[in-house]
Formats: sequence, C-alpha cells, structure tokens
Amino acid sequence: MLSTPHISPQQLEELFPFYIVVDAALTILQVGPSLQKLLPPPFPSLHQEFEVKRPDVPLTFASLSSDRHLLWVLRSRTNEEFMLRGQWLPLQNETSNPWIFLGSPWLTHPKQISALGLKLKDFALHDPAIDLLHLLQMTEQSLHDAHEIAEELSRQTIQLKQANAKLSTQYEALEHAEALKHNILETAAEGIASTDKNGKIMIVNSAIEQIFGYSKDELSAQHLSLLFPHFDNDTDADAFMEVLYARKHADAPIELMGHKKNGELFPCELSLGRVELGETQIYTSVIRNVTERKQAEEALRVRTEQLSHANARLDRASKMKDDFLASISHELRTPLNTILGMSEAFLEGVYGPPNEAQKESLQYIEESGRHLLALINDILDLSKISAGKVELEYEKVDLFDLCQSCMRIIRKGATNKSLQVNFTDEGVTAPLWADARRLKQVLINLLSNATKFTPKGGRIGLRVKMTPDQQQVTFTVWDEGIGISKENQTRIFQPFIQIDSKLSRQYEGTGLGLSLVQHMVKLHNGTLSVESQIGQGSQFHITLPNIAPKQTPARPIIKSLPRVMAPPPPRETPPPPSTKPIKKKTMPYELTSERKKILLAEDNESSIMLFSRFLEAKQYDVTLARNGIEALQHAREDSFDIILMDIQMPKMDGLETIGNLREFQGYAHTPIVALTALAMPEDKERCLQAGADDYLSKPLNLQQLISTIEKHLQKRSHS
Repeated sequence: MLSTPHISPQQLEELFPFYIVVDAALTILQVGPSLQKLLPPPFPSLHQEFEVKRPDVPLTFASLSSDRHLLWVLRSRTNEEFMLRGQWLPLQNETSNPWIFLGSPWLTHPKQISALGLKLKDFALHDPAIDLLHLLQMTEQSLHDAHEIAEELSRQTIQLKQANAKLSTQYEALEHAEALKHNILETAAEGIASTDKNGKIMIVNSAIEQIFGYSKDELSAQHLSLLFPHFDNDTDADAFMEVLYARKHADAPIELMGHKKNGELFPCELSLGRVELGETQIYTSVIRNVTERKQAEEALRVRTEQLSHANARLDRASKMKDDFLASISHELRTPLNTILGMSEAFLEGVYGPPNEAQKESLQYIEESGRHLLALINDILDLSKISAGKVELEYEKVDLFDLCQSCMRIIRKGATNKSLQVNFTDEGVTAPLWADARRLKQVLINLLSNATKFTPKGGRIGLRVKMTPDQQQVTFTVWDEGIGISKENQTRIFQPFIQIDSKLSRQYEGTGLGLSLVQHMVKLHNGTLSVESQIGQGSQFHITLPNIAPKQTPARPIIKSLPRVMAPPPPRETPPPPSTKPIKKKTMPYELTSERKKILLAEDNESSIMLFSRFLEAKQYDVTLARNGIEALQHAREDSFDIILMDIQMPKMDGLETIGNLREFQGYAHTPIVALTALAMPEDKERCLQAGADDYLSKPLNLQQLISTIEKHLQKRSHS
C-alpha cells in the first residue's frame, strides 16, 4: 500500500480517487479507485494509455521531475474526451522511487460524468484551496502558453516579412526578365512565332509583322500554315507542326517559301525548336527572309560561272601563247643554229682559213646572231616569269668566280669602247645561296647596259659587299654614262619601255633587260634600287638575303645550259689546217686508234649539213638518220659510241626514240645527247626523264658540242 507524507492511504483515495502511480519505467503500478472503473488491472504502461497534452514536454521519467511544478494534462489514448489534470509528486518507498500523479478529470459539462460511466460519489470532496491552487497554476500556464504563442507569432511575422521581401525581389526580377524578354523579342531582326502543338499562333514579334505584312491581332490564334501555305499540300493542319519538325536536320534551318499578306512569295529559312512541359508542347519558330541572300548567291553563282569561263579562256589563251612562244622559239632557233654554227665553223677554219675581211664579216654575223638569240631568250624568260613558271635552283655560289665570269663576258664590248672596267669586293667571306645562272643573267644585263650607255673612254664597274654576319650581299653596278632622270627611274623597269624615242633610235634593245632583272631579284626575295642623274651616270643596287632555301633541288643543277646572254669572249682564229700527218698528241680524245662513231638523228637539212661536216672535220664518223624510225634501224644494224638526238622529227619523235633505244641490247648505257630548239625548262626535264644523258638547246656553240661529246666518251671509257 502506497502512502504520501502526512496523508494516509484512505485520505489519498478520498482526496484523489483518480491518482496514478508509476515507476522509473513509467509502468502504471496503481491507480485510484475511481480511475479503476475506467482503467481496470492489469495496468498498461503510461505511454500506452495516455499522451501529454500539457506541458509541451516529452513523456519521460526525467520530465516528471524537471517539470513537476507545472500543471499536467493527460489525455486518454482510447477516449480523447477523457483528460486528467494535476501534478506529479515523488513517493517514499523502501524498494523504489515511484511518482504519483495527483489529478482529477477535466470536465466541461455534467453529461460527461455519465458518459464516462461515473457517478458524483466517484469524485473527491472539493477543497477550495486546491481549486485556487489549480486556478493559479492554470493561469500561470496560460500566461506561459500565451508568451510562447506571442514569440511564435513574432518569429512567424519576421519570417513572413522576409518571405515577402524575397517575393518582392523575385517579382521585380521577374518583371525585369519579362521586360527584357519582351525587348529582345521586339528588337530581334528575325521573325519569332510561338505556337502550340497544333500550330495555333500564340505569340509573334514585330519582325513577323514586317516580314509577312500581317498585324499581331490578325495572326493571333491563326494557324502557322497561313504563313507557309505551300510547305506541304498533303499535310493535314493538325499535323503541320510535327511534319515541319520532322524536316529539321540537326541545327540546319528549314528552307521554304513564305507567303505575305499581299500574296507575294519569298524564300525564307525557319529554325524550329520544341519545348515539352508535361503534356503541353510549345513550338518556337525563328524565321528569316533570305531574299537578298538568295539573290546574292545567284549573282555569285553567275559571276563564278563567268569567271570559270573566263579562266578557261585565259588558260586556253595562255596555252596558245606558250605553244606559240615554244613554236616561235623553235622556228627561230633552228635557222639561228645554222647561222651561228656555220659562222663558228668558218671561223674555226673547218672550210679553210678565212681572210681578214671574211673573218670580220663572219664575226659580225655571229655577234648579230647571238644578239638575236639573247633577245629571244629575254622574251621567253619574261613570259615564263609572268606565268609564274620560273623556279630558282639554289646552290652555294662563289661570288668572286661569278663576278669574274661576268666581267669576262662584257670585257670585249667594253674594250671596243675603250672603257675602264673595275671590280671590287668588300668583306666577301662566304658563298651566297642563289641561282647562279639567274644571278649571272642579272649582273650581265646590268653590266651590258652600263657598257651600252657609257661614252667611249668612260668607266664602269661592279662592286660586291657582304655584311659582317654574312646574312646579306649587295651588288652595285655603276657607270659614268648618260644617266636617267628622276621621272624615268620607275619607268625603266616596265617591259618594252625605253627612256625615249630618241634613245631608242640611238641604242639598240627591246627594253626587256631591266624588267627581267627586277623580276629575277624579286624571285630571290631581294630588292633593286637605282640612283642616277642626267649626265653623271647611274648606280644599280641589288641586295639579296644569304639564306639557305628550305628545300634544295632533288637533282644536281646542270650548269651547262646553252643560254647566251651576251656575245662570248673574243676567240682566236685557229691556224689553217696542217698538211702534215696528225700526231697522237694533237688528235681529239681517243681518236688515235680509230674514229669514234656518232649516230646523228636530225631532220633539218641546214643542221644536217652543219653538224655532219663539222663532226667529220673533227675526225668523227657520222651516220645520219632523218627520223626516229631510221635511227632505230641504224642502231639495230650497227653500234655507235654516242648518239646525238633531235627531238622534233617526223614519223617518230626523239623522246619516243630514246625510250626505244634504251631497250635495245647494248644501248642501255650508250651516251645520248638531246639536241633541240625546244628551250623551255620543261623541255630539258622531258628529255632527261626520257633517258637522255645530256641536253643542249639550239643554236649550239660548236665547241661546247665537242666538249660535251668528249666528256661522255671519256666517262664511258672509264666505266
């Protein structure tokens, strides 16, 4: 039997017939007699039977002690209408420390007594002091609750204000974004239209009005197919957007014809996007009027076609020009070959020793012929440069040897005019990377001009200077000649331009030399300048970089190209033929034992006479073939030490003949020298690729021909 201090068990049941006693585990140990009517034994745990309505604390053994001063309200879990109010107090016990809830039912109406199955006698006799205590405690609890509610309201008010401020900021941002979107939409150059999945227009911008001529009100709720009625005549209106979307290829726009309000059709491009929001689909179309672009494309297509036709005509004209120049070169070189060859042969005494008058006449003939050849070469060079067909063959050039060679070539003309010729070099300590033949051509042109335009007894010269770092070389050709006026110093580099008609009549030439010089210098990535005053002479400065080329030629440069830019050095007239027997040491190379046999393939009669007589005079046996077929026939019937092959021949040309000869037994390594009036660089390449060992262009220098023959015969004898 439990008891409280100063209260007997009987008094406890009379004063608190609804008490509850629990242990530390909140197991109900005992209840008052009146509460037993509602909660008969065995008793459950306090958690199973009741929940805390007040105070706002968890139902734990610790909270019974910490919140014992508060008024507790416990509500039945089985009957929410039944609540107990009271306080928790500790009990004294020898074995445990139970707590007792001294409470009574919280009733708001008398009917609740019978509803609970209770009677008035089940309730305790009321003590006004206890009621007053309960009233004070309830007031205190109410004030406490009101304070908590006020704090909660204050907290919620602050949160509400913060939420309102955030919403206000978001609303302003939304308004700004909406205004920005509207401005972007309205200022866009492209037309923009938004439709639903059925193609019904929801939004359009001002550009749509400008492109199609409809107002926004007229387009509102209209179908997009109104703007593109010819898109797909077989497409149902409801499926229009799906079909349109299906035509889309990656990011590429759809090309279709737009339809203006006035009935005009025009080309346009449509970029289509789709957004899905749940079951709702929205299509956005960006539309561009591409009329101007299509017109520009058509104009460009027409212009391109015209340019293509024009280029084709230019290509044909260029080929005709090249063919014409090649033909003219061939036709001019062939008679020049005879003129120069015969002159050289006569001067060599092949046909007997000439007298002084004959020798002088022959020299004039030879000089005139070589001058004509130089003009032909200049014209061909200028044509090739203009067509971009000149490629430099870089090599390391010994500047001293190159300059001395140039001086030797112009020395005869200078001597005839009693000119003093000077050469100086400054700081030349290394070779120069350049095309030796082209550089020599440049210097000879300038030196020849200096000789031509300097009066008798004057001075001309060549000066070459290298920078200390060896990265640059400057050539200066100077003279004390007639000079060039300031206004003419740019005109002289134009093709076919000479200073004036008076000078043109006084000085021979075509006006091509300086133009060629300028082009050759530019090909070397160099610069050309002139300083001159009338009556005080001129100075031409050429500055070239000394830089190794990125790609060197794959094949060794052949330095013996037969290009004549100026008359050769003066020759000595050979003595008349001796009537004494030829001794071994005076005969040509390896002719002491037997005469070497040459097969000459040539169809031009004058060339046949020139070459055969000259070679026979040099103690060679010559067999003549007038075309390629005859050359092959002679090769089958006999053996030859060397073959001289013309290229343009009837029945079978020289290139095909060379190819066939190389397949003959015994002729795989027989020296073959191509002799031709075809003097273009590609002609040389074709001859060498066909199987020729060497190449000489007409007109030939007969001494060079002999040197070439002996060189190959000597090489063959050592192999």
